Amino acid sequence: DNAKLGYVVPGTPTSFYIGVVVTPLQKPVQHRQTLVIPSNDGTTASSVKYYDGVSTVGTLGGSPPLGRYACVYRDRTVLANSVAQPQRVQFSDAGNPAAWTSTSWIDTTYPVTALAAIRNSILVFSKERCERIRGTTPPPGTDMSLEPVFNYGCIDARSVVNYGENVIFAASQGVLITDGAS
Repeated sequence: DNAKLGYVVPGTPTSFYIGVVVTPLQKPVQHRQTLVIPSNDGTTASSVKYYDGVSTVGTLGGSPPLGRYACVYRDRTVLANSVAQPQRVQFSDAGNPAAWTSTSWIDTTYPVTALAAIRNSILVFSKERCERIRGTTPPPGTDMSLEPVFNYGCIDARSVVNYGENVIFAASQGVLITDGAS
């Protein structure tokens, strides 16, 4: 909550300061050995941060999109919702959260408010709806498809939690659980 990243050594009262990050709108995501911390404003590429467990906090390399929300799906970092493209979901190259292809994206119907990856799809939340992206290969040359799922949305990305094969999230109607189909 104070835009600083640190860690605690288990079993000791020792903690270590790592570096300054942004205060994200959701929890950071782990892609292989890299912790990806999405932008909180959706306007500045340098605000998408990473920590690899070795060096200090840095700006995610390559040309990352300005996404405020993130998940990891099929060994790709997924970022969504910039100020300029709030409905856009963008995919990193496989295995590398710092490599991005400018044409590897899918536009959803509504502005994205949260993402959740489950085994066979990405749940893409907006305020009042949820869609899913299914498939294995993002654009270009995609087999992915965008489909509506249900008329419940997510009001705060910090409420989205993977729980086994399900996702629990807060909607304006209450706290809900889904397996991505019902």
